[in-house]
Amino acid sequence: AGYDPDAMATFLATLQANDAYEQRQAGKGDDDGQILGDWFRSHPRTPERVDRAAAAASAAMPAARATDRPDLLAAVDGLLYGEDPAQGVVRGRSFQHPDLKIAFEAPPGFKLQNSPAAVVGTDGRGRVMVFDMAPKAVAGDLRGYLQNGWATRQQLQNLQSLDVNGQPAAVGFGRVAVGGQPAQAMFSAVRGQDGRVYRFLFAGTGGLDNGDVAAFEQSLRSFRPLTAAEAATLRPARLELVPVRAGDTVDTFVRQMQVDEDPRALFVLL
Repeated sequence: AGYDPDAMATFLATLQANDAYEQRQAGKGDDDGQILGDWFRSHPRTPERVDRAAAAASAAMPAARATDRPDLLAAVDGLLYGEDPAQGVVRGRSFQHPDLKIAFEAPPGFKLQNSPAAVVGTDGRGRVMVFDMAPKAVAGDLRGYLQNGWATRQQLQNLQSLDVNGQPAAVGFGRVAVGGQPAQAMFSAVRGQDGRVYRFLFAGTGGLDNGDVAAFEQSLRSFRPLTAAEAATLRPARLELVPVRAGDTVDTFVRQMQVDEDPRALFVLL
């Protein structure tokens, strides 16, 4: 097609660098990766792929080829970066979804990662949480749903109903596997104002003490409707192409970035 084949090697290297950056932002190590999941958990690990791609490109296409950099930069300028608010937005420990008009906060110490299927969090100490929606419409008492519609392969303990900001909810305690290890779990469900049933699963590989349960219940009770004004503030981040001028440094660009954590590392990555 006329493109520089060496670009595939640099593309893979950039994906590897991005993976490392996201791992640091999520505060996870190799073991946590089994819980949260990432791009490289469903693809081969990268270093050998970079080496193979570079070697193949060098052997097959020794002559330089076009990269179409001006067209690339024109396409990148204004491109949506990171989360699309239509899929919900993570802001620190807070998750907000402008379309579903819901919001909640994770327990202290947790870092959240959003995906189309679920919002997943970990605190790096063996405690995890998963937030999603019931796959089917749920009728009747939510305690019955926890036992008979969700955790159907075990007998939940201490099943109870409660009220979460005016909406019916239920909790029960059981067991799950986290990263291949047994964990004590708190199953929670709340019916939103839209009639959907939203689920919180909290778990700890070291068991759940009273402090854990209190923190998880506080997170469950933080579930609330998102106001129209709040939803309107959730705008996507976009890439902006800014020319370098005399005297500019990496730091002058970093100061222009609207990034919560480690903007310098993100700038270097981009």
